[in-house]
Amino acid sequence: MLWLRWILVLPGAILLGMAGSLAGGIVASVFGQAAMDTSSAFFGSFAGVCGAVVIAPSNRGKVQLVAACVVALLALGSFALGVFTTAEEFASLSAREKILTPVAQFLGALYAFFIVPSLLTPGAPLEGLWRDVLGLGICVGMFGAIIALVGLVIGLFGHGWIGLWIGLGVLLLSALTWLFPFVHLGLRVRRAKALIAEQMHRPRRDPRLVMLFILMLMIGLVIVYILRGVGIPAPLKAIIVWVILVYLGTNLIGCVVRGLVHQGLEDGFENEYLRGELRRLRRWDTVFTAGWVLLSLGYLYLLFHWWNLAVAIAALVLMLTRLPSLIFEIQMGLSYSAEARKLSASIMPGRVLGALCTTLDWLALPLLWWGLRRQALDFRKAFVNSRKRAW
Repeated sequence: MLWLRWILVLPGAILLGMAGSLAGGIVASVFGQAAMDTSSAFFGSFAGVCGAVVIAPSNRGKVQLVAACVVALLALGSFALGVFTTAEEFASLSAREKILTPVAQFLGALYAFFIVPSLLTPGAPLEGLWRDVLGLGICVGMFGAIIALVGLVIGLFGHGWIGLWIGLGVLLLSALTWLFPFVHLGLRVRRAKALIAEQMHRPRRDPRLVMLFILMLMIGLVIVYILRGVGIPAPLKAIIVWVILVYLGTNLIGCVVRGLVHQGLEDGFENEYLRGELRRLRRWDTVFTAGWVLLSLGYLYLLFHWWNLAVAIAALVLMLTRLPSLIFEIQMGLSYSAEARKLSASIMPGRVLGALCTTLDWLALPLLWWGLRRQALDFRKAFVNSRKRAW
């Protein structure tokens, strides 16, 4: 099959070049005939060189060099025939077309020569492509400077300034090409910083939500404390307390775990600045996480102090059963929203573990009822003993 691919290199490159030329002309047709011809010449050369490199089974560097040289020679021949001969096919072309079309062909081959190797190399780092693009920008700039200089000389002798304008256009293209890696790097840094901020600051990204949850925590604890002396049936009291503890425990364990468990984002960043920024944010995240841990311990202690050990254990169970789905949401990059929880519940692996956590959630309800009932009996016994002592 290797010999067949070698046979198909030339016809395949020609066909891909024709397809690229057609596509480039169609895309640029809205900007006029000159833009259509220029785009067709550029993308035709680019696609032809790329096609030859892709089809070649081996020695792709040499094939690429030969293909780029062939396209450059064809562009040079087209320029020579259009400027120095009176052939009928070239005599009807305007001065701009005689110069601009060969320049576009040469630039297409030059861009393919610099860009294609990095794109076709498996596992090639993006920094390598950036270096190639920087070198490409310098080469295009030198080519544009030569065209502009020659066009200036020709214009001074009274033969028009079209060469100078084309050279300046090529210089502008070289500047854009050279600046592209820096613009791309800046965009990557902005996206990375936004991703870091999103992942590292989720538990505290909105201070109003944090303050609202702390307020709800205080209100929930006050309601739980008041229910100690309310004379309502133990089952109804257990259901009310269970709902409150589910809400408070789920949010507390979420704030703690999201600060402790990370996705290893620094492994995807080769830039040392981004790694340092991530470490700085994580130091602050550790401080906030320690605060949530202390708040959770205080929450469990108050339940034990006000009620008994059974109520505290039930609250701890309601917190721990949230862990599997919570860790999965963190690994998947999901947020606190209800839609994210529904999504994690539908795609999270380990349905047995999910069923076990749901069962433990419901088993916490009878444990809570038993703890509340025992506390009520102890409270009633203490009340009776106090009345006896008063008599």
